[in-house]
Amino acid sequence: MNIRLYQPSDAESVTTLWKEVFPDNPPHSIPEVIISKKLSLQPELFFVAEIDCAIAGTIMAGYDGHRQGSLVECQPHT
Repeated sequence: MNIRLYQPSDAESVTTLWKEVFPDNPPHSIPEVIISKKLSLQPELFFVAEIDCAIAGTIMAGYDGHRQGSLVECQPHT
């Protein structure tokens, strides 16, 4: 597993992951909104976890207006 800073090119994969892991999220937790908020506030504390170059999880530290110190993981697709 590789953990690195979030990059703008990760948006689609992270959005897909969050929608899979949190399928019934309320409207204030729309991935695109949360990502935008995090990037405007402490982007250096937004990480992705990769397995075989595929995003398998995210880590957001600090306060982003909604979640604090969230860790989201799922099994990689085989």
